[in-house]
Amino acid sequence: MTSLTKKKIFISYNHGDKKFATKLSLELIASKEIDVFIDHWEMGVGDSLLDNIETGIDDSSFLIVLLSPSSVDSSWVRTELQYAYYKEKELGITFILPVILSDCKMPIHVVGRIYIDFRNFAEYANSLQQLISKIQGDLPFSMHIRNIVGNPTYKTLYDDKSFNEGKKMLIELAQYSELDVEEHQKWLLWESFHFITREYKCTMKIGRNNYSNFPDADKIFILIDRWNETINNIPLTKEDFEKGLWYGQMNVMESNNIYLSNLTYLGNSGRLIFRKTKHPNHLINPFLDTVGVTMKPILDDMKQKLSLFSQGGQESFLFDFQKIVFSKTGRKIEFVVGKTSEDLCLSFSSMIATKCSKADNNWAVFELYDTFFKTLKYTHICPNHQEYLMEGDINFMNNKGETILGLS
Repeated sequence: MTSLTKKKIFISYNHGDKKFATKLSLELIASKEIDVFIDHWEMGVGDSLLDNIETGIDDSSFLIVLLSPSSVDSSWVRTELQYAYYKEKELGITFILPVILSDCKMPIHVVGRIYIDFRNFAEYANSLQQLISKIQGDLPFSMHIRNIVGNPTYKTLYDDKSFNEGKKMLIELAQYSELDVEEHQKWLLWESFHFITREYKCTMKIGRNNYSNFPDADKIFILIDRWNETINNIPLTKEDFEKGLWYGQMNVMESNNIYLSNLTYLGNSGRLIFRKTKHPNHLINPFLDTVGVTMKPILDDMKQKLSLFSQGGQESFLFDFQKIVFSKTGRKIEFVVGKTSEDLCLSFSSMIATKCSKADNNWAVFELYDTFFKTLKYTHICPNHQEYLMEGDINFMNNKGETILGLS
């Protein structure tokens, strides 16, 4: 059943283009915010074609028509287009989205419309992102830049000179339509972080809760993002801590208090550090392998221009660029918090460990997985030190397992 939050799309095509229609439908569904009506999924032997087509179009937010020599000669495609055109005129909306697969004569109902071009396979990812962005109502990359350079609605962390240098670099990037593709943005952002700075600093805190705004909490787990100047707090009552481990996600672009209602109970399993796929080579850009071919000239151009700016200007650009990239999804960190047994603690300071009894079996664990840098951070605190609030700095741009040593 289609989620109420998803937009449903009707695919109008000729069966000569069935392979492409099926591939496109799956690509749209993979975006997780789109559902698709395509005839060979929705209809079976004996079903009324006309009734199902009318219902499918009526229930959809858009009709995508795949244009090719075979489709423009199809009576069924013409019927679907005509019905969609009447709906469009009746509701006063843009409903028909033309997609060109190969050169053909344009049907009367799409003549003069802006279309999305899938004729060049090398531009497939860009064309697909344009289509998804139109369906979801997303802004083009250049419009995000317009909003930032024209009327920033946030407090910049940099002086005027640095902020203005950063804006100049954003304006340079606005010329590249390749950056309308989300994976291209993330690839370039990852490269930009590694070119401009080698550190993405945060502070982890774990231990006894001493904060009055969490009166029921016994333990607290805190991540302070030094780059975005945000704080995420995860308070646990003594009872919930004793139950075992809890899983959740946080958006480090914002400050939040994350309560039990937003967590998933794991029991004693599900530790992030046991997932081998969570430990890729952090020095290799994790985004699409094919992106580099398209984006490397843009990266080289960006590096050359950034080299003329001050360090503050480069960092100001990076700060604004990441705001654009994560404006829709947020910058997600997966985490596990709670209690585990001492024999499962794979990384802890020998200095701390010598002061803890081997019989202790309620170690506090705090594990963080950065879904952008694909890096893992974790720490474990034995009972003797849980009476304090322990803290330590981490760098999400490497995969080094860092144990909290400091006390506050």
